[in-house]
Amino acid sequence: MHPFLSEHPLVPMYGVCLIAGILLAWLLARSLAKGTGVHGSHVDLLVPVIMAAGIAGAYAFGSWTDFLTASPANGTVLLGSLLLATAAGIGYALLNRIPLGLIGDIVAAPIALGIACGRIGCFAAGCCYGTPVHSPLPAVRFPQNSFAWRDQVARQLLAGGTESLPVHPVQLYEAGAAMILAILLCWNFRQRRLSGERFLALAMAYPVVRFFLEFLRADNPGIYRGLTFSQLASIAVLGLAVGTLLMRRRLAMRLGLHLEGVAWRSQ
Repeated sequence: MHPFLSEHPLVPMYGVCLIAGILLAWLLARSLAKGTGVHGSHVDLLVPVIMAAGIAGAYAFGSWTDFLTASPANGTVLLGSLLLATAAGIGYALLNRIPLGLIGDIVAAPIALGIACGRIGCFAAGCCYGTPVHSPLPAVRFPQNSFAWRDQVARQLLAGGTESLPVHPVQLYEAGAAMILAILLCWNFRQRRLSGERFLALAMAYPVVRFFLEFLRADNPGIYRGLTFSQLASIAVLGLAVGTLLMRRRLAMRLGLHLEGVAWRSQ
């Protein structure tokens, strides 16, 4: 845990990682857009739109989760950020007459990369911490007055001391999984079978990762049969993504489309 890059002036590591994630995602999206017919200026405009919607979604869903659980534990919710950012991206594509599948494929890997950077920031800040480890698995101890330390003291799992109990570095688990997703989504980007499938692949893979990692999170209370808000949202997103993929493939077969979607070119 290293919450501050600098204390004079005060520079939080979470903010640094968040900004780094946005910049890296923007550069990657610009690179992937080359040769697709989507002009780089659309990427430049889309990134701040998605960022603003993502921030709003994170806080809105965080407040909703706090209300449902009667607990102020969730300041922000990443899945809420992704859902509202996706809606904003769809709106931008429709207004500018860009094929949804094409723009979705362009932003899929950058989104995964941004998630990876954000979770590294979470680890540095000590938020989104894991459950205690009672087996020979990777573990980390957070310092006194960290989120994990305070939570363990409040639950009487810890009497005090200068460190928390060893917990799962769940933030790094998710960062690693998101980075692998980003690499896979970039692999042979030009050879995608049908436009939109890269984005749908992300929409199916990330909810699965998040669903299982939630069992190792100690900061998210359950709201329905022991499942957290993020787990329930993951199930919904996964079902929607699978249904959309099946419908798109069936439509493509009917129309005889076996190659990637036709590239859109700006006027």
